[in-house]
Amino acid sequence: MSDFSGHVRPTLAERPGHTSPGPSGVPGPRLPRRFLLLLGLALLYYVINKHPQYQPQEHELSAPVPLLPIPIVVWHTIGWLIFGTGLWTLFASRAEWAPSADDVPLRRSALATLALAFAIELVARLSGVGFFGLEQRVGWAGLLVPGTLGLLALAALLRWPPATPVLTLLMLAGGLGVRLSWLALVPPDPKHSDNMFVIRGGFERLVAGQTPYAYFDFGTHTNPMPYLPWTFLSYLPPFLARLDLRVTSIVLSLALVLLLWALFRALPMSPTVRNGLVLVLGVLYALPLSISLDVQTEFPMFNLMLVLTFALIALRRLHPAAVVYGVALGAMPVALYTVAPLLCFTVRGRPWRQAASLVAIVLVVAGVPVLAFLFWDPHAFLWAVSYVPREAWKSLDNGHWDTPFTPIVWHRLGGWLRAVQVAWFLVFATLAWQRLRTVHGLIALAAGSHLALVLSGPYVGPHLVQVVLFLAVLGEAVRAAEVESLPRSA
Repeated sequence: MSDFSGHVRPTLAERPGHTSPGPSGVPGPRLPRRFLLLLGLALLYYVINKHPQYQPQEHELSAPVPLLPIPIVVWHTIGWLIFGTGLWTLFASRAEWAPSADDVPLRRSALATLALAFAIELVARLSGVGFFGLEQRVGWAGLLVPGTLGLLALAALLRWPPATPVLTLLMLAGGLGVRLSWLALVPPDPKHSDNMFVIRGGFERLVAGQTPYAYFDFGTHTNPMPYLPWTFLSYLPPFLARLDLRVTSIVLSLALVLLLWALFRALPMSPTVRNGLVLVLGVLYALPLSISLDVQTEFPMFNLMLVLTFALIALRRLHPAAVVYGVALGAMPVALYTVAPLLCFTVRGRPWRQAASLVAIVLVVAGVPVLAFLFWDPHAFLWAVSYVPREAWKSLDNGHWDTPFTPIVWHRLGGWLRAVQVAWFLVFATLAWQRLRTVHGLIALAAGSHLALVLSGPYVGPHLVQVVLFLAVLGEAVRAAEVESLPRSA
């Protein structure tokens, strides 16, 4: 059988990751390298984005606070180079998961990764930025007691790890509990994150018969409501129910993990691979950075729709995949970062009528809500949705390359960075056209294209990269299940 580039994959006996049976005929416990690489990517993603931290201020915008005596641009450049290399290694390597009769080492490794991340988080917050004022509201004792109980629980789980499904449920419950506690205990603050404030302001204008795409003044700063319709409208249910808008983000991020877990149960793969991938999902959900992004950013809708697009393609449900990708495209413009591999996948080796119908579905689903708001007030819509990239490119054109949001060293190129983005797009389009053979290859090229274009863009933030980790886990599942050929029909 062949991999995404058409190379012959080795048989089980030839695979480098295979563990020879011991005297009893059962492979001995061995941590699969691919599992460790997934955990390493998750931890590295978290660590990269801890420097700098953001300190909430009383009467002004949150300020970046360096955590380490290392220039931010150096830290991020090296970190993302290592991350990109690790991602390429994961997708390109032909090593296999080492089968094992016991997945206790996998469970302990997942717990150890989470324990290390939370230890870093604790040290980082104690070093200066605090806990969003919780130390004043509940006192240090109020933080110390649950913190100590959490550490004791982690230690007990490391010593006696429960079965993988139970442990994963505990990680999901813990991550969900922290998210809900954040909603209850930490008042939203537009000086630190105004995402939900502009969305709520947009809805208030909408029910008053005005376009939601407008400017909002928060005293310390002004910002428009810049989100495309499918992102904006995903927060309508909690607004109508008079709930915290962040409920949408929490529901959608949990739905992403649960849908992938259900997919892994359905795909044919060894218990070792399935257990390992499910544990990685639990780690990704419970990471402190994931919790922070869920309650402070608006990306869960996009993340869910983009990952679901490739999951449906793996299941050979092409028309539903086109619908879902249309939602992703109508939720965030960065969905265009994966358009080259998807377009090559759509038009190669497929009847033109079918390819045209799939493209049409994407355009209709993405375009109808966009056109509705565009026709309502074209100037307000175009001005608002273009605000973030427009201001970021203007900053680069003026030589302001060294802001915390543009930490990659090639931002010294200023406006010439546009040529870098065009080059990356052409590279991945060419690779997709010439070498795309499998669903695993499609996911690999999409994840690589998204990462490269995000990191060479004018605005770099952790929420823009998060989806790459879920694509990496999905790619591993598709590879392990040997979903080799690209589906040719819906």
